[in-house]
Amino acid sequence: MIHKIRLVIFACLLVACTPTGREDIATTGTLLRQAAFYKEQLQYLPALETYRQAIRQAEKEKDSTALSLAYLETGKIYRNQSLKPKALQSEKTALAYAEGTACDSLRIALYREMADIYALSGQTDSAFHYYQKAGCRIRQAQILQQTGKQKEAEAILKTELEQTRSQEENAELYLALADLQISWGQLKEAEKNLSRLPPSHPHLYAALSRIAQSRGDSLQADFYHKSYLHYQDALRKEMEQNQVTQLLRTSEQKEWEARLSDSQKTQQGQMYVWIALLVSCGTGAWGYSRYRLKRTADSLSETDFLSSEIYLRFHRKEEWKPTPKDWEELLQAFNRAYPEFRERLKRKIPKLSEQEWRMCCLIKMEVPPSTAAMLLCCTNQAISMRRVRLYQKTTGEKGTPEQCDAFIRDF
Repeated sequence: MIHKIRLVIFACLLVACTPTGREDIATTGTLLRQAAFYKEQLQYLPALETYRQAIRQAEKEKDSTALSLAYLETGKIYRNQSLKPKALQSEKTALAYAEGTACDSLRIALYREMADIYALSGQTDSAFHYYQKAGCRIRQAQILQQTGKQKEAEAILKTELEQTRSQEENAELYLALADLQISWGQLKEAEKNLSRLPPSHPHLYAALSRIAQSRGDSLQADFYHKSYLHYQDALRKEMEQNQVTQLLRTSEQKEWEARLSDSQKTQQGQMYVWIALLVSCGTGAWGYSRYRLKRTADSLSETDFLSSEIYLRFHRKEEWKPTPKDWEELLQAFNRAYPEFRERLKRKIPKLSEQEWRMCCLIKMEVPPSTAAMLLCCTNQAISMRRVRLYQKTTGEKGTPEQCDAFIRDF
């Protein structure tokens, strides 16, 4: 649906901003934006043709920055089509036009793109050289790791971490260092570096899954992998919504109004109609987003619950004591994921204590007994006895703690 909205908005802008009865020469900026739209829609042939038009127009205007940008994007399309020689030729041409301090950021992007092409072609020395010029220390370290120079790769990352950088940049460096250490089997050092990442980092759980897999804990590895997939899905949905918002904000209203002033007065009514339609599309997208958020707040699927922050919090193995607020948050999320579980349990055990209810929730969530004992502030022996008594309460028979766990999970 979001994809359709974007197409409708773009069509509205094209129709609204094309004067009736005369041919307008598109500016270089307009051609670059149109080509970028085609590229984003994976329409590579129209994108290439439009970039060629932008190059011809930029040559007439002697705009070296626009030329460099057009050749850069052309090279990216060739790379996506696995046409590496053409891609590299385009990037070298772009680099020749990127002159002056105003193009510093553009040159860095070109160095990075050329390094990627060399890396894909297996030319590691050239790739390393251009990654160095682009300041891509993580990619440099990865190339060194591929060639068996682990110590040098580690040294590059640690040296880079000594520099004053943003929290986001440091997080990526710590993640790369942890990945390197996992491949060596230095799992404790890797965990130490991963602890410096924010809990919301999208690749944190993928790294934790690798550590669990290296230790032979397939259950924990699977749990972290599912959490990673959940975060990736959430990020993808957020990106789609942001793209719609960005398209609405960059609708080029000022440029269209300036062009409208040179057109006939009869076109003004048409312009206002299309602007109203544009706003209507934006309002519809915003309303649909709010509707989806409200539906998510009213109900919680088991998959979302198993990947939620409160679920992960109660599976931590480090020492901590939940507050009443933590328990309340957990039980609310639990009831939303399993709305009939408590009622069925109460029919089976009318006099269910609060501690027993909490223990049932932890069992249903497959929290290990040792962790459950820590959360309920009792010993491992005590948690075993409680499970035995709970099983006898529910079935009227004597059993083992494991039988109690199986009964509650299947209840």
